[in-house]
Amino acid sequence: MEGSGSVSHDFFKFNSKIVLWLLFWFQFQSIHGDTSLRNKIKIVTAGAVPPLVELLKYPNGNLRELAAAAVLSLSSAASNKPTIVASGAALLLVQVLCSGSVQGRVDAVTALYNLSTCDEEPKLVLDAKAVPPLIDLLKECKKYSKFAEKTTFLLEIFSGSDEGRSAITNVNGGILALVETVEDGSSISMSHAVGALLSLCQSSRDKYRDLILKEGAIPGLLRLTAEGTPIAQDRARTLLDCASELLSREKIDIL
Repeated sequence: MEGSGSVSHDFFKFNSKIVLWLLFWFQFQSIHGDTSLRNKIKIVTAGAVPPLVELLKYPNGNLRELAAAAVLSLSSAASNKPTIVASGAALLLVQVLCSGSVQGRVDAVTALYNLSTCDEEPKLVLDAKAVPPLIDLLKECKKYSKFAEKTTFLLEIFSGSDEGRSAITNVNGGILALVETVEDGSSISMSHAVGALLSLCQSSRDKYRDLILKEGAIPGLLRLTAEGTPIAQDRARTLLDCASELLSREKIDIL
């Protein structure tokens, strides 16, 4: 018999009404800022993640988004991240990102960002289906906002894979959104955006360099070499070097 201070996994598994109550409790607590880190860890330890994952599969959009908000809240505790990653919640969060309300998509992005910063195994594997809605949200938000920092962080991760790079370039305005972030973002979002562009260029100069230059990247990169963080400056210089090779070659062709 467990003590009165703990709740078993079976309690969550077989008491769906209690799980729903838990979701609304999270919503209430988030409004009032009362959900302590300690409580979040206790909730995950008690076995709340599996039923939340089941609710993320639920066809009812409101319940799915409440579950996404709960996962977001729980994912802010570092020790909870491996459990949530191992549960497969990330793939379901991508579904919310693709089809949810604006608030649902914002919660899904923030939860994915939290989970992607997990230093322990298992490492988060992101589905490239997340790229189009991420680009759309980046287009709509202020490039210097905290949300843009999280979005560009995720896009920089995607730029490290062939599937992710293809998704970024196949979205209408995908590269332009990153170029605009280099121009108008915060120091953090600028660094992630230029990192994503550099990853594209380094993976295949002939394939991506022209696309980046056509979106007018040069002015923002030049400014970043002077005003960015040390990492962003290095990335901007490397990308400019990559671009200058093409520009020099074009001059020779003209001559």
